[in-house]
Amino acid sequence: MSVDPALVNALKAALIGAKSIGYNDQAKAHDVYEGYALTLLVRAARDEGASVTYHNGNERRVRDLKFRIAPGLLSGDASFTHIQLEFTPSVEPLELHIGIMGRGYSTVFHECDVAILPRHVGHHGRHGRPWPLTAALASIECKFYAKGVPLGMARAALGLACDGAKGLVLASNKTSTSVATLLSHHHHWHWAHEVSFEGNLHPGSHEEHSAIRSFRRYFRDWVHEHT
Repeated sequence: MSVDPALVNALKAALIGAKSIGYNDQAKAHDVYEGYALTLLVRAARDEGASVTYHNGNERRVRDLKFRIAPGLLSGDASFTHIQLEFTPSVEPLELHIGIMGRGYSTVFHECDVAILPRHVGHHGRHGRPWPLTAALASIECKFYAKGVPLGMARAALGLACDGAKGLVLASNKTSTSVATLLSHHHHWHWAHEVSFEGNLHPGSHEEHSAIRSFRRYFRDWVHEHT
């Protein structure tokens, strides 16, 4: 599927100060959709007062960004970019990552399309310590489709939550009544973390603004808990 120019424009608008937006000609539409989801977190964090900087795996600040288009470990290729969010001097910064592997309760490694990590978790991961899924404040599973979202994606998200993913969001440019219904009821099951569904999520949509408002709570709660 070809890359939607609206997704590219959304990245350019949100990644203020970047010289390049992190994708080359090999990137597919679903790759850039992950970058778009990342920018919604950036926008939400800015709304909560965060300053935003870009860093490579050596923790140096960069302006030419490079995002993963295949899953990898934090201790892998240091050329990939993560985004650092700083709120106040007394609050530990957070990091936003794309396509990183985290370890579940089962010890199986899973890809997180987009993840929010405390800085110390990211630092330890870059130095070879596997990070547990439970260490992420939240993660987003991104699904870009030409048609509706298959019910199997909701089942997979629930499986990921059962293995430790917290604050999991299944985000897609399309929607599905069955997916929304299944995920809206799963919170009654005590053995899984909450999973929410953000459907019809694309640039300029009503759902985009609603998602940003929802994502703000991750950062607001983090600051409140560490102040």
